[in-house]
Amino acid sequence: MNPIMQTAAACLQQERQQNEAHALTRLRNALLRLGVRAELRDNDSALMIPRPQVWSWPGLVDT
Repeated sequence: MNPIMQTAAACLQQERQQNEAHALTRLRNALLRLGVRAELRDNDSALMIPRPQVWSWPGLVDT
């Protein structure tokens, strides 16, 4: 791959990562408005939702 193509590919990859981070931020904000605790990882690469403390919810399995 020539240098121009490498630069273009790197820019596309960075843009995708920024779009994913923005989407995760929007999802976290929507979950927070619904009362679901959600946190972004330090590098904004994943959304973490801690296990709820209420074990009486139907469908939750404690492993």
